[in-house]
Amino acid sequence: MLDGIITAIGTFLIVVLILCLTYVATKAIGKGTLLHRSASQIKILDRVAVGQNQALLIVAIGKRFFLIGTSSSSMSLLSELNEEELEYIQEQQNKEGQQEAFQQILKKLGNRKR
Repeated sequence: MLDGIITAIGTFLIVVLILCLTYVATKAIGKGTLLHRSASQIKILDRVAVGQNQALLIVAIGKRFFLIGTSSSSMSLLSELNEEELEYIQEQQNKEGQQEAFQQILKKLGNRKR
């Protein structure tokens, strides 16, 4: 009887040890992948969700800026933004806040294509 209890406690301690080691290993691997993923030249400046698993992004790549549409299965370049549009974005963000500024940008871009 005592041998069974000692075996159960030993098994429990081994399981706890394995869980702790798994947690530590996962944290270490996670930190390592974040270091490899960071891109100094690619930045997401703004993001707005337009549906479930769908979003519009303003992305800076070097000195160029793009409006990109994303979904769970694809990514599409919608427009390249010029300096005038980017200045307008920054002005609107300073005046009205990010979400409303993004909507104004989309409206302006929609009018430009017509």
